[in-house]
Amino acid sequence: MALIIGGLNGSGKSLLRVLCDSHPLIEVTEEFQNFMKLNVCYKEYVQTLRTNWNKYPFFKKYSLNGSTRSSQVRWRFKSCIFLARYLLELQVYRRKVIDVDVVETVLRRIFPTTVVVGDVHTYYSLNLEKLVGVPGLSIAIVYRDCRDVAATMAGRFNLQLRRRERPWAKIMDTSMKLAKTWVQSIEMMERYTDQIHMIRYEELVTNPESVLEAFGNWLDVYPQGFRSQIIHSDKVGEYKRSLSEKEVSDIIVVAGPTLKRLSYEV
Repeated sequence: MALIIGGLNGSGKSLLRVLCDSHPLIEVTEEFQNFMKLNVCYKEYVQTLRTNWNKYPFFKKYSLNGSTRSSQVRWRFKSCIFLARYLLELQVYRRKVIDVDVVETVLRRIFPTTVVVGDVHTYYSLNLEKLVGVPGLSIAIVYRDCRDVAATMAGRFNLQLRRRERPWAKIMDTSMKLAKTWVQSIEMMERYTDQIHMIRYEELVTNPESVLEAFGNWLDVYPQGFRSQIIHSDKVGEYKRSLSEKEVSDIIVVAGPTLKRLSYEV
């Protein structure tokens, strides 16, 4: 199975990826972006992959907060090796159209013991209209209270101002912008509820056994393979500790009706 995981930054998609990687039958790369452009010729696919790679040159965050320069060098080195391996395996299909089956086959060669392979990226949740219905592609979307998403994003901006240079920063660097983007992503998700698997972050962290059982059954892998002990629920309601009253008020103005529709307390 080919799986893509989407969700705004701060929604819990990275947590879901880590849970997937804890399962012996699943391997999900992080922001490798190899499902962004499908059903094109080999040359166009590789060019798109390289362009995206140059903008954001790694497929997995081997080290997160508090990473040292040496650890950053290590994960960049591992990522470069992975990219080279991926492109080498892909050459077999240089005279064919690169579709989901090709991408899945290449990933399965790199990760031969897996049943499910895929990628995670914010892009996928913002472009569902291009991805839903693509044969062979399964889509999971993680969503979370807009206020907590804003709180998480605010913390990232404060910790690493250089992140403002990232593409996603331009649409989420203020509470109002983030709320508008969040509403758009939720409305798109709701448009395709019958064709995707949706995971509510708050349910994932407070009732992981039930959520992961449903997720595992959907993927056709045994749910017990997920290491649910890595989940912590202390970030539910994070906005109450970190956002100002004005920031919360600005978010409610834009996202209030959508929050209520999703049964969030407003």
